[in-house]
Amino acid sequence: MVALGKLTDDTWRAHWVGRRSLWSGPMPQIDTALRWLGIDWSSPTSWVYNQRTFVFRLTEEERNLHGASVQSFMRKGAAARILHNARDFLRFVLVSAEALRRPKDFGGLERGIDTLRDARESMHAIMLHFAGPAWASAGIWTQLAISRIPFHQMCHICCRCRQVAETTMHRLWECTDNKPFRDILDDVVPGNHFPNTIPSCLARCGLIPQNVVSQYHLNPDQVHAIQDYLLAVNASATQAVADFRSGKPLRLLPDVPRKLDVAGIYDVALPPLKKRKVSPTSDAAGESLPVHTAPSLPRQPDASVWVSPRKSAYIWISPGKSA
Repeated sequence: MVALGKLTDDTWRAHWVGRRSLWSGPMPQIDTALRWLGIDWSSPTSWVYNQRTFVFRLTEEERNLHGASVQSFMRKGAAARILHNARDFLRFVLVSAEALRRPKDFGGLERGIDTLRDARESMHAIMLHFAGPAWASAGIWTQLAISRIPFHQMCHICCRCRQVAETTMHRLWECTDNKPFRDILDDVVPGNHFPNTIPSCLARCGLIPQNVVSQYHLNPDQVHAIQDYLLAVNASATQAVADFRSGKPLRLLPDVPRKLDVAGIYDVALPPLKKRKVSPTSDAAGESLPVHTAPSLPRQPDASVWVSPRKSAYIWISPGKSA
């Protein structure tokens, strides 16, 4: 319709009105998908979900191809902006819906997840860690969860402290074996009362809510310190469960950083964002511009551990493998 010049307000409204009477085509498919997601499409040019509205409309001038191809039209200008905003809105819908469906794990994400660059970089580094994906998706296999598998003879008691059942909150916050990691967190955020003062999405999954600064009064460094603590604790507990199940003596992983630093995530496959551009300096001396490279990390005798220059940043570690 764009190529033929027939995408007008009247034709779009006519298609919107008849979207539920048609048997096939994109309009009934879109309508079915939006109703399944719980999105209100009561206006031809807007979607509404959980008090957030997405408006999409092209002016006559914006619909004019001016000799360009449809592919170019979809990649640039107003159409590209609408597609970008549509993806952002749908991401908000999925996150918000999951927060409403599973508040125990994802409560706090009702208004969306933090999409700022620092938050996205931190989450990408977490997903590269062996203990990250299951933790961030609320899929941790604790001793208690494993013991509930039919015909699976597994004790539900925490294999680290050997005192109480290993629930998610016990593993991440209550186990006495977390003290070395908690000391690092308390140095970065002194006087904290975690996890009582943070949302469950951050306390249980490390997911940063959209309103973390205004509602919970946490700055980015403090949020990242919480993520670093949780990632380290979960990695240590995961390895402990694996050792316990295989009959090996428990190994206490060194309480050193384990998360890939910001510079390093751009040197792996599928980086989250484009590298930050370095602004040219107006130096009359004509000094060379700084290069964005990963810092060299000193190596410990243990071949599976790399030590980060920053105390609060956890970098990649894979048990039993060299970095």
